[in-house]
Formats: sequence, structure tokens, C-alpha cells
Amino acid sequence: KGKANREVAHLYGVPSEEDDEILTLRGHKCPVTCLTISSDSRFVYSASKDSSIIQWDVLSGKRLKVIKGGRKLDKQNPFHSAHILSIAISSDNKFLATGDADKKIFIWNPSTMEKLKVLQRHRGPVTSLAFREKSHQLFSGCEDGNIFIWNLDIMELIEDLVGHKSSITS
Repeated sequence: KGKANREVAHLYGVPSEEDDEILTLRGHKCPVTCLTISSDSRFVYSASKDSSIIQWDVLSGKRLKVIKGGRKLDKQNPFHSAHILSIAISSDNKFLATGDADKKIFIWNPSTMEKLKVLQRHRGPVTSLAFREKSHQLFSGCEDGNIFIWNLDIMELIEDLVGHKSSITS
């Protein structure tokens, strides 16, 4: 009937609590909304609705760095003050990008978790982020249906892709 099915579920087992490959990380106060893993598989970066970002060591499961989010009313807060909805890391682990519900994209140095830049051009929540492989081109998608292409070597917008009729979600 025009459909191709391949049964694969029987090839996979249900992980047990004793399984060494399962890593349970606890540290956010609110639900986790996104995460990414470094290309060398040494670090996991997670973000949540509490506007915080945590860098985790994969081998030990320990929190290495925590960037706490702030409140919108706090004008002194230099970090996210809205739910973080998307996160991505460049393939050379030089840039970490996080997008929030307040239309902002923060660019971080993943090794120090130092904020490098805040990019603001979207007109709605930044719902998706992705890096082009082996480059510093960042693609950001938004609820307003726009996709922006950024060059992080110069920290500038280089192209705006329009035409989607609904939200960009991944």
C-alpha cells in the first residue's frame, strides 16, 4: 500500500539500572528543554526552563560549570532571563549557542563558559539551533518561521531565509 516497514524494535533491549551506559544527571530546578554533546563526547551541555546552562563531565557525571539564569526584572542579569529552548555546539567545540524564549541567542566559549556575544534579530522565541559541520555557520530557527544564518567568526547575520508558513521546530 505504498508503505515500507522494517521491524527493528526486537534488536534493542530495555536498559537496566545497572547499565553503565546510562548517565543520570540532576542539577536543574525546572524541566530540561535541550542538550548537546561535544564532538569529542567528553562534555554534555544542558539547558532548562530555569534559564540555566550546565556543563557536565560525561565520564564522572559531575557538574563542571553552571550558568544561572536570571529574572526579566533584574536589569543587572547578563545571562538568559527566559526559558532556554535550543542549544548547539560547533564541531570544533569552539562555540556553544543557546536560544531562548526572549528572542535572544547567546554565544559561549564552551571550555570556559564565558559569554562571547548576544545575537538579537528574531521576532519570536528561538526554537532551534544547528551548526554547519566543520564551520562556524550557525542556523537559528524561530517561531515566526524565519531561519537566520550567522557567521560566528565575525558574529554577524549573513542571510535570512523566509517562506515557512509555521514555526521552525528542529
